[in-house]
Amino acid sequence: MSVDIEGIAQGLEEELKSVGDNASLETLRIKYLGRKGTLSEILSHLADLPSEQRPVVGKRANALKQRLLAFIKEKEAEFNSRLQQGAKFDIT
Repeated sequence: MSVDIEGIAQGLEEELKSVGDNASLETLRIKYLGRKGTLSEILSHLADLPSEQRPVVGKRANALKQRLLAFIKEKEAEFNSRLQQGAKFDIT
């Protein structure tokens, strides 16, 4: 099993730029962190890698996962605050 963490990270960076709402954020989360997501698959198949690659791939995959989780949390808060601000504004 060949793992291209750098390629995945670059693809993720491009996709992060296009997230504009909760639906696209959820799609991104599922693609990378879902049950059959890219990062989930990598982490679940670490045992299949040669022993010298496991720590490197595992560390990079986990770092990418943590970065994505932080991004998701930040964006969710941003989207929720937008909704709350919109609810406070009554044009009538």
